[in-house]
Amino acid sequence: MNKGQSTQEATEQAWLEAVSKALKGKSAESLKTITNEKIILKPLYLKKDSVQVSEPGEAPYIRGTKKIREMWKTSQSIDHYESIDHLVSALDSADEKGLNSFYLSSLQTILEQGNFQKLIAHLKSSNLHYIIDFEEAPELMASFAAEMKSLGEGTAGCDPYEAVMQGNLEDLDHALCWMMDYTEAAAGSGNQKTILFKGDLLHNSGANAVQELAYTFAKAIDFLNWCRENGKSAELAAGKSAFSFSSGSQFFMETAKLRAARLLWSSIVSAFGGDLEAQKLYTHVKTSSFNKSRLDVHVNLLRTSTEAFSAVLGNADAITILPFDEVNGGSILSERAARNIHYLLSEESLLGKVNDPSGGSWYIESLTQELAKAAWDKILEIEENGGFLKVLQEGDIQAELSAGYDALAESLNIQKKRMIGVNYYANPEDRIEAAEKHIPISLWPKESFSESRSKLDEGKKISYETINKKTAQIKPVRLAESFENLRVNALEYTQQKGVAPSVQIAVLGSLKEYKPRLDFLAGLLDSGGIEACITPFSGADLNKPVFLCGSDQSYIEYKNEIFSFIRNAKSEIYTVGKQPAEWEERLSIQREVVMGMNRLAFLEELQNVLGVHN
Repeated sequence: MNKGQSTQEATEQAWLEAVSKALKGKSAESLKTITNEKIILKPLYLKKDSVQVSEPGEAPYIRGTKKIREMWKTSQSIDHYESIDHLVSALDSADEKGLNSFYLSSLQTILEQGNFQKLIAHLKSSNLHYIIDFEEAPELMASFAAEMKSLGEGTAGCDPYEAVMQGNLEDLDHALCWMMDYTEAAAGSGNQKTILFKGDLLHNSGANAVQELAYTFAKAIDFLNWCRENGKSAELAAGKSAFSFSSGSQFFMETAKLRAARLLWSSIVSAFGGDLEAQKLYTHVKTSSFNKSRLDVHVNLLRTSTEAFSAVLGNADAITILPFDEVNGGSILSERAARNIHYLLSEESLLGKVNDPSGGSWYIESLTQELAKAAWDKILEIEENGGFLKVLQEGDIQAELSAGYDALAESLNIQKKRMIGVNYYANPEDRIEAAEKHIPISLWPKESFSESRSKLDEGKKISYETINKKTAQIKPVRLAESFENLRVNALEYTQQKGVAPSVQIAVLGSLKEYKPRLDFLAGLLDSGGIEACITPFSGADLNKPVFLCGSDQSYIEYKNEIFSFIRNAKSEIYTVGKQPAEWEERLSIQREVVMGMNRLAFLEELQNVLGVHN
């Protein structure tokens, strides 16, 4: 080591040399990767890559809004209930099982049965923290407002912008006025939130972390600007706002996203003149639905565990862990497993007792700063283009989310991205049926907040706002849905015909020669619900589709027999692997089954050939 050269520099140089040697001359630069957010990830992060950040509990609250870490709120969903009595029983059960919070967003049953007061009465006698999303029934906030001051800590509100995004609301100005009137009427302690800005829909429509942050906070900025223009207190609105995000499969990115969110919100509120208390971001995190599958559902348990872990490391205030089979309706077992993930993270990993567990990680600190900067630049771009609502109405957000989803879907289709049970190691024994999507309908009262409150007190019916037909809707999707549809189609075919759709695989050469390609093809067919019937080359039925499966050498060795086979075939012929250059006669390139092909498009076409229809 040269005089004056630091130990870190020497160590870094030694590492770079070791990498170059291991990569046989390639530099460490070749190990860099680019995320969906266009952030370049380096293979090594050092102290010089991070910046000094404030302590936990100090602005801008990157490391958390409290000096001493408290156990996060275990806000498990209680949306599966049949009556208000069933719901109250579920709350009692949650309390008995050690949960300190609950999350409720399905309110249609309460609205239909008209007994919301029973839930309120139960909350008054309960110690449970609450997160209630009134998106499905905004009118219930009129009843809740008068009671909120007598309740404990919690969040009870909704996101009018999301109603616009889903095509459920046209007069946003009316809804924003309604929300602020509700906020003023319900204003209790500072730990009660009445406005809930949500990034879930964006995430579950294909948004990356930058887009989820930028568009979610752009909604909040739009609302704070509206408050200023309409004589309302922007500081009150900021202090009463909570934010809900989704936690996806990019482990460190999701942790950095929550840290960046606190930095962004502190900066935004500060710009609006809000005090330090209002700058504290309250975050509720739900595990993602976007990356969950109805196939091989137990793999979802691994996904939700790591997503919850990311949320804990990101210092989320409340976490909702969805059951691993939530996409199939949920079950007692999966709800118990989801609940126990909280305890594994808090009691066995002791993460609930550590202040900012990810603090000091040069990688996460650097990623937080890059993510915050990218999101801030995106927010400025949105503001320059007229703000969130204008960008939404012009369809820019929809187009961006659609492009993002298409890119992720393409990655899945060509198996650049692998999902176990979906396009990789698919389980042919899985049985799923077509399922209807639940799209929440949010009907806003046409009357003002005070008028709605009076009508409810008098037992009168409320009239509702017009559904928004002017703005293109944003709908949640799941990445695995297209492959799930293939499996549903195959199962329906099996039920109708009595046999599963199948193809012949004519093998050439020895087992050692053809097995690698046979395994590749069998895995592909499994993901489409198609059975593989292996047969010697000489025994294949020429009237049915056949896959030729052998090594390159076998294709050359059996060239004449293959050409004769192809000439006499009365159905489609495919080759597993590329056709040898030595073949004088060639099949269409679309008949080659190779790595990197569009597996979804191929399987859809093959199902058509086999007579499998929707």
